[in-house]
Amino acid sequence: MPENAEVEITIHDPYTLPPTITDPDERARLLREVAQNMNANSFTGDPPRLTREELHERR
Repeated sequence: MPENAEVEITIHDPYTLPPTITDPDERARLLREVAQNMNANSFTGDPPRLTREELHERR
């Protein structure tokens, strides 16, 4: 390949599937449902803060 040649790179991810739902209204409804579920299961409270040693603990 000559120096400064223009190339095109395509990455194929075998784990990424094309969407099965293509209707924009249905996709928006599902996105709202996911957001509601995430908000319903959010972390709350005041958990203890980890020390530097705990964050970098090696096993």
